[in-house]
Amino acid sequence: MKSSAGKIQVTSFQDLFQTGGGTEPDDRTPREIPLSELFPFKNHPFQVRDDEAMQKTAESIARSGVLSPGIVRPRPEGGYEIIAGHRRKRGSELAGKDTMLVFVRELDDDEATIIMVDSNLQREKILPSEKAFAYKMKMEALKHQGKRSDLTLEPAVPKLPARDKIAQDAGENCGLTVTRYIALTKLIPPLLTLVDEDKNPNGLILGTPGSGKSFSAKREITNAFLITQDDIAVIDPEDEYAPLVRRLGGQVIDISPSSDQFINPMDLTLNYSEDDNPLTLKSDFILSLMELIVGGKAGLEPVEKTIVDRCVHMVYRDYLQDPRPDKMPVLGDLYKLLREQTEPEAQRLATALEIYVSGSLNVFNHRTNVEIKSRIVCYTIKKLGKQLKKFGMRPPSPPGGANAA
Repeated sequence: MKSSAGKIQVTSFQDLFQTGGGTEPDDRTPREIPLSELFPFKNHPFQVRDDEAMQKTAESIARSGVLSPGIVRPRPEGGYEIIAGHRRKRGSELAGKDTMLVFVRELDDDEATIIMVDSNLQREKILPSEKAFAYKMKMEALKHQGKRSDLTLEPAVPKLPARDKIAQDAGENCGLTVTRYIALTKLIPPLLTLVDEDKNPNGLILGTPGSGKSFSAKREITNAFLITQDDIAVIDPEDEYAPLVRRLGGQVIDISPSSDQFINPMDLTLNYSEDDNPLTLKSDFILSLMELIVGGKAGLEPVEKTIVDRCVHMVYRDYLQDPRPDKMPVLGDLYKLLREQTEPEAQRLATALEIYVSGSLNVFNHRTNVEIKSRIVCYTIKKLGKQLKKFGMRPPSPPGGANAA
């Protein structure tokens, strides 16, 4: 990368399109450059897709040519690097053109990056991943410019932090939004694809101790509550979210050995998913629960999984025929069925489950007796104790058909 240490002024995006007379006609006058000499910007974060919009672009170029010239800069190895105009180049190729109208500019890496990002952010449809990498590149460029020693000669004028500058230029609410987008760049590609396709409602907040993870989570919860109509379920292992939920008018449910509020892990919500069989989802949940109870690095053996799945289907038989609350099974019903099986593995599973049914850890061997009355609910499990807390961190489908968020 070329250093920007000797530069002071950054060419504005608007100035690049001035075509008035001057002493530098090659710099201010657009030129026709062969497409074979135009190369993409290094690590260009914006996708060039052959979609319906590209087809319209190609048709427009075929009729009238490129109406808004691109922006390029010379490459040391020959040809030109595209700063703005990747889609126009692709449209020119589809339109059968050999050249494209561009402005040729002498720009360092930081100037080129800022202009590349700003010009592409004017598009109507931008994927979250595109914003993420674009904001990251612009952040790095702005920080490079901020380190230039010659800027200390300028008058003392308050400067926006880099992330706030990016947010202002891009029309984002605040710098925190930019930070959140940049955090997406740390996701592995499959997860990033899910974000782009808007198929995953979950998120992660990562950070070192004391970095403000809880504050960020509380802010996210508050934003979701105020801006959307989503249902929000909080599992609170340290009793730190309950005050916020109460202030938002939500419902706090205390799950502990001394509480008279109970949540049945065997609850089956028949309308929980439109795409999946609710019994299949419940079987998968109970399998994961049994793996937690039985312990061991290898998890359940194939025979044990078969036994659990068989018993799950049997334990819900009466309820599915007559789905009334008083027929909802509890862990004790599953325990009895495991004891009735002839395989020795079934007896091992039942023995592992026994402490949660008739032993000292039987908090979850009750039918649900709480009614969800708010779209934001906090389940506090701090008092569960070490042995039950992991159990409590694996919630079933929410009672009453509420959607967990």
